[in-house]
Amino acid sequence: MDTSENSTTKMTDPIIDDREGLQVVAQWVKQEKPSSEQVFSINFNNHAIDLDDFQFKNNINVLLGDREIPIQIEELKREGSGHHLSAEIKVESPDFTQAPPW
Repeated sequence: MDTSENSTTKMTDPIIDDREGLQVVAQWVKQEKPSSEQVFSINFNNHAIDLDDFQFKNNINVLLGDREIPIQIEELKREGSGHHLSAEIKVESPDFTQAPPW
């Protein structure tokens, strides 16, 4: 992803994936200082799958560049039910502190 000043896409812009009737929107809530803890807002919308039992902890992967990094997830806030679910999650990884500045 190009994050230069001339780019129209920023690291904090939402990423939207819409496949087979399930829409997933993920947005990074940028932290003020480099930190091993980062916060993301995630929204699921669909009309086919009940998401009440969805567990973020075992179903999220984070890529830093083109490399998957080890993470720990904590659910900070969860809202919605059935076919619509939103959450704010804290993702922790020492790899975040080694990433280039955004």
